[in-house]
Parts: sequence; structure tokens; C-alpha cells
Amino acid sequence: MAITIDLNMTRPLFVMINLRLLFRRLSIYAWFVVSLAFAGFIYFGLGQSTTNLIAACILFPVFSVMGIGFALGNILNRTYSPKNKFYFSPMQLIFDDTGVTTTSKIGEGKRQWKEFWGWKKAAGCYLLYVSKSAYIAIPQSAVPCDRADDFENLLNKKINAAK
Repeated sequence: MAITIDLNMTRPLFVMINLRLLFRRLSIYAWFVVSLAFAGFIYFGLGQSTTNLIAACILFPVFSVMGIGFALGNILNRTYSPKNKFYFSPMQLIFDDTGVTTTSKIGEGKRQWKEFWGWKKAAGCYLLYVSKSAYIAIPQSAVPCDRADDFENLLNKKINAAK
């Protein structure tokens, strides 16, 4: 039996989802490690002077904030990019045995289950991956409460079976 989800992804909700996922990414931690290594090089590599210590203590937080700024800029760019306007229009998703049908005022589309890489629950959403880094985010609150178990079972059965 098909499961119908009415989705109205708002820009603030999209930003909130991405912010909650930000610190689950390895790249943000890699940026902190590189910033710390750079600060360590300034202090230890260039000589352990007070001037180098002050420079390291200033540059580490500056580079760390720059990394977070780049990540936030990326999130805001994806949120307000004209090419993503379809994502923010109200749509209906119908999940059935053959795949997912998306209907909105812009048009209709169909994805077969084999097109999905995987799924997981994170940041209060179901994330259905269509590539390694691209996903369809469905807030858990958008899934009818009485169908949540059926929805997860369908995802487990169809997406995992397609791999």
C-alpha cells in the first residue's frame, strides 16, 4: 500500500537540518585539525617566542571561524540558489513498491528504488540519499504518525534490497 507524504520544505527548516548535520561531517573537524596544526607550526616551528604564541592563539580561532563561515556560506548558497527553488515548493511524495513519485505545481517526477544509495534518520529527518552527498530530506513530522513504522519498513525493504 502506498504511503503519501505532503512535504513543504521551508528555507529555515532546510538551514536547520543542515546546521544539525554540519558537525557530523568529517571535513569540519579536519578544518579544525589543520587550523591547530598551522597554529602549532607557528609557535613550535618558528620558535617558541611570546610573539609566536600570541600569533598562534589569534590565528587558530580565526581559521576555525573561517572554516565554519565557509560551511555556513555553502549551506546558505544551497538554500537560496535559484536552481534549488523546486525543493522549496510544496510537493507530495508517494512511496510505493516501484519507487517514489514526486508531484508539485512545477511538475511530476519518478525515482525507482534502485536510484537510492541508502537512507538514515538524522537531524529529525529521514535522509534518502540519491548520491554520496545529495539527499532528499523528509522531516519526521511530515510522515503520518500511524504510518511511520510502515515507512521505515518500506525504506529498509526497498532501498536495502536495491543494493
